[in-house]
Amino acid sequence: MSNINIYLREELPKLSEKDIYIAPNIPEKKLNKAIKSFKYDGNPENIIALLDTTLLGSGADGLMFTGEKVIFKPGYLDPHHIKYEDITDVRVEFVKSKAESVTIVTKNEKIKLQYISSYCNLVELEKVLKYVSQEFEEYTEQRQVVPLEEMDEKLKLAYLKIIINMTYENDQIIDKKEMAEIFLLMNRLGLKQETRFEIRSYMFAPDELQETSILFDELNKNIIDGQSNTVHISLAKDLINIHFATQSRDLEKFEFLQKNRNLLNIKDSDLNIIVLALETDYKLLEEDFTDDKMTAAFKELSAKAAAVGTPLAAIYLSGSVIGMSAAGMTSGLAMLGMGGILGLSSMATGIGVAILIGVGAYAGIKKITGTDEVSNYKRKELMLNEVIKQTQDTISTIVNDINYVTSKLNTTISQITKLTDNQNALKNLNRELLQQIAMLKGISGAAEILNIKVHDTKGESNKLKCPKVLDLSKLEALTSEPTKKQFHDFILSFYIEKETRDVNNSDTQVITKWVINPSRKAEFAQLADAFEVIGYFNISDVIASKTKQALSGLFS
Repeated sequence: MSNINIYLREELPKLSEKDIYIAPNIPEKKLNKAIKSFKYDGNPENIIALLDTTLLGSGADGLMFTGEKVIFKPGYLDPHHIKYEDITDVRVEFVKSKAESVTIVTKNEKIKLQYISSYCNLVELEKVLKYVSQEFEEYTEQRQVVPLEEMDEKLKLAYLKIIINMTYENDQIIDKKEMAEIFLLMNRLGLKQETRFEIRSYMFAPDELQETSILFDELNKNIIDGQSNTVHISLAKDLINIHFATQSRDLEKFEFLQKNRNLLNIKDSDLNIIVLALETDYKLLEEDFTDDKMTAAFKELSAKAAAVGTPLAAIYLSGSVIGMSAAGMTSGLAMLGMGGILGLSSMATGIGVAILIGVGAYAGIKKITGTDEVSNYKRKELMLNEVIKQTQDTISTIVNDINYVTSKLNTTISQITKLTDNQNALKNLNRELLQQIAMLKGISGAAEILNIKVHDTKGESNKLKCPKVLDLSKLEALTSEPTKKQFHDFILSFYIEKETRDVNNSDTQVITKWVINPSRKAEFAQLADAFEVIGYFNISDVIASKTKQALSGLFS
């Protein structure tokens, strides 16, 4: 094995069943504590593993591993930074046949690793350290997770071609839904223009598809050392997502996946986590998926992924299938208090730093003012806005694609008009013409699907700014002023009067509620603006109107 990072990731889990944390599954709070305590000044993304030997699990003491060194931090003492290349010997010391400590001998000193035997298999530790010090010639630190968009363009090309092969193998065509998903993925991967052209040509030339096994060879050849498993899991996720979008959600019926399992080389447990992640992503677009539900769902996903050893970072290596980049997904998870879970910098790009600050302020007063319902969806709203942005960027790119194909189409038509006698040339040009027309039709169809997605997502985002159930008394109080009376009927027109039964002990009451009408989703932006104008969720306006309403009731 040529890469020490790969070796350590594979072997270090043997040190402990519960106290070893392998990147990217190192809890952010524990990782931050360890970086300070161990006095590690490198890139946090280069840390391979952390063995936590603290009683309360803070991560302040133990062993930290990178591609260059192991750091031993004993309790209440300074850390020892030990480079692998300096190690000359490693010895386990036994007391009554029980491994009690490990001594690491370097060119300059001896370091005794004590009081860690209850947390660590010392025999395995000796084996690992001896191997890395004797069998490797190069010791380099490297990022443990690299987003797909930052990888080699040749890798991205093979990755997308495999997906295109799958779409053709399913039913011999790429329909507009499949094409829309592929265009979204292309945008998230940040392809160069020439790569986009090559993918576009490949997409509309079914007679020229390459063998899937050859494409896997090309993919594997260009994977960064140590990233093979994560890339393969990511590819499986994108394949399954497109299959789910257009075919059955039964993986047993997904023939392309079953036929190429040996090439993907991933476990059943990885597939189970992929399906759970996709279901979680899809729920983000559901109406009643509140911030609390979203947080609970991602925590459950994270826990299940960690339990079976599937790196969650691999699932989101190409971003979220609903339309967020890897960086955007990282920032979104950071909003939920799960920063660092993907092993990427949560401050990198994506949704941005601003949203990480104090979402949901005025928590103590929001129940009084009625803003609680809307604030329950604040993080979801920000994530949906990121989806809208990514989809709009994709549509913008598709417009360029349409212009490109139109130009090629005009060129072909021009050539046909110049040929009259050469039947073979005319036949070839006619085939090109039909292909380019199909390409134009396909791209336009994908754009139509993405436009619908933008409008639907905008509608959902705007709906989150409107109360599901209207407080009629509050509306009347806020629109009592002459300049705001016009908003009363406008807002009320978006709500339907419904009767519900409230059972309290043996007493049943019929309560009338004004519930939002979902069929007017396209107009929710105007409704949200109206609520903002009258100050429906503004603390000072609400308190003032409620007070005024109460006083008017007293003196009426």
